[in-house]
Amino acid sequence: MIGISRRTFLAGAAGMGTLGALPSPARPDPPADSIILENDQVRAVFDRKYGSLLTFENKQTGWRVQDRSQFGAGFRMHVPLPERRTNFVTEKENPLQSAEMHPGSTGVTFVWSNLASPHAGTLDITLRASLSLSSSGLLVTTDVDNRSSLPIESLAYPILGDISVPSDSKKLFQGGWGYAGMGKTELFPNFANKAGYWGPFYPTQITDPPDPPVARFVLIFTDSEGLYAGHHDAQAQTLAGFQFQLVPGCADSLMSATEDATLGKDASRITLQVIQFIFAGPGQRKMSSPILLQTYKGSWHAGADIYKEWRKTWFTPPTSPAWVQDVHSWQQIQINSSEDLLLFPYKQLVDYGKDCARHGVKAIQLTGWNRGGQDRGNPSHDTDPRLGTAEELRQAIAECRKMGVEIILFNKFTWADSSTEWYRKELHQYAARDPYGDTYQWGGYTYDTPTQLAGINTRHLIPMCMACPAWREIAFKEFHKSVELGAGGILQDEALWHGPGVFYCFSADHGHPVPAFLFSGDLPLAEGLRKQIDPEHFLIAGESPWDLQYRFYKLGYFRIEGAEHIPLQRYIDPSLPLMLAATGWNDRQMINRALLYRYVISYEPYQFKGRLDDFPLTIEYGKKVDALRRSYKAYLWEGEFRDTLGASVTVGGKPHSQYTVFLKQGTGQRALAIANPSDSDGILCDVNVPNARRLSVVSPEMPTPQDFAGQLRIPKESAVVLLEL
Repeated sequence: MIGISRRTFLAGAAGMGTLGALPSPARPDPPADSIILENDQVRAVFDRKYGSLLTFENKQTGWRVQDRSQFGAGFRMHVPLPERRTNFVTEKENPLQSAEMHPGSTGVTFVWSNLASPHAGTLDITLRASLSLSSSGLLVTTDVDNRSSLPIESLAYPILGDISVPSDSKKLFQGGWGYAGMGKTELFPNFANKAGYWGPFYPTQITDPPDPPVARFVLIFTDSEGLYAGHHDAQAQTLAGFQFQLVPGCADSLMSATEDATLGKDASRITLQVIQFIFAGPGQRKMSSPILLQTYKGSWHAGADIYKEWRKTWFTPPTSPAWVQDVHSWQQIQINSSEDLLLFPYKQLVDYGKDCARHGVKAIQLTGWNRGGQDRGNPSHDTDPRLGTAEELRQAIAECRKMGVEIILFNKFTWADSSTEWYRKELHQYAARDPYGDTYQWGGYTYDTPTQLAGINTRHLIPMCMACPAWREIAFKEFHKSVELGAGGILQDEALWHGPGVFYCFSADHGHPVPAFLFSGDLPLAEGLRKQIDPEHFLIAGESPWDLQYRFYKLGYFRIEGAEHIPLQRYIDPSLPLMLAATGWNDRQMINRALLYRYVISYEPYQFKGRLDDFPLTIEYGKKVDALRRSYKAYLWEGEFRDTLGASVTVGGKPHSQYTVFLKQGTGQRALAIANPSDSDGILCDVNVPNARRLSVVSPEMPTPQDFAGQLRIPKESAVVLLEL
């Protein structure tokens, strides 16, 4: 396959009637004095005068990721002035001071110094960029030495100035670690403007931030190949973002279409900047963590495999109670809200425990048990006298444990409730501060009453500085109250963020560097929590933790919405306990997702205010799915999750997406879990399992193996499992 530009691709298609039949455009050879780094996988061409990346090519496929060399780019450094914040320094006004090849021509180090800026003259700043090529791809590190009188806030390097679309592909996407799976956004042929029409010159998409706030990589991909861009910072010391822009903009703003035949082949281009928010003040020197650019061949899974290899260098799973690793389910109950919806006293928790024991549910996540209810009084984790005494809650927890039901207490350390006297008198001093010295603020959550649902009396939440040791000490003391109550663990709500736009704290009074990356404090917080527990008997879980947190959090909880769910986190770690919420009255579709993706089920009738018997259809189907997973644990629970790799399923000759493949532990025999997402019709599936041994069929309703007859009939909202025996 030869790389082809989007412009030639689409403009020619208007006349030819087919996208795939276009010839490859001729590309000029690089300038004679170009610097070329090349191996069997990648070819990277740099301009010797400015250090711009002119070409970046996947040699396995011929895809020229960085396409037209005239749009090659070097760096973009933000150096704001007090009265002119928009002041960017680039390679365009700054030729290289030197370009030194590494031994064996495996890499090069570029040096720019005494940088010319548009509005501040010449600045005493030196930028060094070391680029090395290996079988892992192009590895980039930067070193910024700021001897000027101005601060440097961010550095974009490397930059791809013109991303093309592979010649056999009609669409191009970007995606990475999201809240509950892969966050996937289209780049071509439609480019949605995510940054708002009032902001940048060009339509913009920013991956990491904002959701999730901290991730390590982004994929630029089609169905058959892609590019991995990774920020390999295992200590979370600096925020990095991946910013895409469509230059100069959409051809058709109604549909966000990037091109049309009228504008011609060179009308637009997609750019990528890897932005490091270095905040190097005058007299400071900042060195980056490695950034990796690596092409791959195959589906998005091959891109995720690159991240998995790096993850092996720092990830060790934390010790946890044995029951967490086994097939099990939860119930979440909100005992009180911030609007005083006092659902039941602590003593009555035992009745909910009896429900769980009867239905085989292992754990209860008790939410709103703290004084004031959920999202009120933060960070207080005192018991609420209106619900009973601490001793009564302790006794109820012990009684539930005797029945085999663990109580997991909802905890939250991200915020402080601004309406409390504690905040007004003391906690305000630990609030995260923005560059202007003001506290950040999150609008808060609304509950129950018309007044609060309208946002009139919402209790605003203030993001606290997790990088502040004094704040972490307060969190440790509040957490210990859950330990003293004898809980089976905690689930830390909103473990993955600190609020919209809340990434750094600029306070000079918190005992941290200024500014401090708030997420760097999440890790010592988690370490401090674990020091207070017996990890074999106490679980620390979180709401969708970001990747480095999984060294300390054993389970991640989230909700999935919509039909398209890409199980990126499950593919990255096949044995990681991940849990989704089931809230529907006949929630077979959601429970089928739990089966396909090896997710723990959290039952939550009445938006986690009901009892298990309130939705008999959901609980009974969930029990059947878990029973099936216990019967075939070696496949469906202990086996390696491969998503859709290793088999294929079609319905009516068209690909069927609702299936996953597991490899049985020890033998590699496959199991296919296949779901029918229709709520009205059954489907007839054709299944291809290459080189399969004898196959049998089981289902939640029919767990005894039946011979596979060549096709599978799956009733509406049902699932089956095909086993290789």
